[in-house]
Amino acid sequence: MLGKSCTTAGAGTSVVSLDGTKEVYPTGGLWVGGVKTTDKITNATITFYLPTSLGSLAWVNTRLAADPTYVPLWSTPKVDTTASQRSGYTAYTMKYSGGWTYNSTDKTYIAEVPPKFTAKISYATCTSSITAYSTRSVRVNGTVYSFNRGPVTI
Repeated sequence: MLGKSCTTAGAGTSVVSLDGTKEVYPTGGLWVGGVKTTDKITNATITFYLPTSLGSLAWVNTRLAADPTYVPLWSTPKVDTTASQRSGYTAYTMKYSGGWTYNSTDKTYIAEVPPKFTAKISYATCTSSITAYSTRSVRVNGTVYSFNRGPVTI
């Protein structure tokens, strides 16, 4: 889901991206396994931890930028000082308010709309390795479940 595109200053803009459209279940996206059709899935969030050396990133919903009539189902990632902190990293949290599709074969709810955001970064920063972490969290029938991923280097 996390990636980057490095373009020299004269040829374009370098960006870091949060793009859940590149891979879908079961290799990508957001899903909740081991659930029943009657279970209620709420409060889904993903918090990404990116190095503070990137500065404060201004995220853009690329779907909304391409189509002003698009109704966002993911909140724009924002600095989250209430999230668990990692030394040397800034936490950016986004919340999902869309629907879920049930896969009865796998007993899994799958988020119907993946996130798609970009933020500008400098070319020099982009060409260096960026190490990141994430925490995904969801409520199932009121009980919070979360797990961490990382480190991932892009």
